[in-house]
Amino acid sequence: MNSKITKLYDTTKGGIREMLHGEKLSLTTDGWSSLATESYVTVTAHFIDEDWEMRNVTLDTSELQTAHTAANVFTCISNILREYHIEHESVLAITTDNVTNYVNAVERHLGITDIPCMAHTINLAARKGLAHYLLEAKQKLLGLKPVQLINDCPTRWNSTYDMICRAADQQAPVAAVIIEKKLSRLKLSSVEWTLMEKVKDALKPFKVATQALSTEN
Repeated sequence: MNSKITKLYDTTKGGIREMLHGEKLSLTTDGWSSLATESYVTVTAHFIDEDWEMRNVTLDTSELQTAHTAANVFTCISNILREYHIEHESVLAITTDNVTNYVNAVERHLGITDIPCMAHTINLAARKGLAHYLLEAKQKLLGLKPVQLINDCPTRWNSTYDMICRAADQQAPVAAVIIEKKLSRLKLSSVEWTLMEKVKDALKPFKVATQALSTEN
């Protein structure tokens, strides 16, 4: 039985190699984890045949036993392409789900154009828009001016201080959204909110100093 399965696999793989030979391809790739927390990378090829029919074929679902870095993802994808004798030059673009390591694996290491997955992008936009809508609704309910939360940015001076100040100012609406959406893992205790206030006070002198040194006078 094992020999028959192996023979069928080899025959099918050979047929796919022949089918893809000389074609201009686009690929999709993504990573996922099994219930046993084993990580895998799947690569699927897409092309239009001589009858103008869209053809799709899954090339491989390969286990990624190393860290999920862009370099390791690149190596995994390259090995799959090599198995099917696919040259990088024949791949027009690769679609990923916007995750940084996959984008970098495709663009920096493979040197191929990355196209963000439209469905994933729409989902991210919808979730972000919903979060902003819920926060604004709670702010209006509490009589507060609608403002967005601020994200920390390593290259933007004092952004950590600004983020903490905004979060502290919006404690009530933020807490209300967390409770309504049952996001218990994001809920801060009273001790943590108090600690945030202390951190804000500790960072304030750096904000003042930075602003003073940045002025022309």
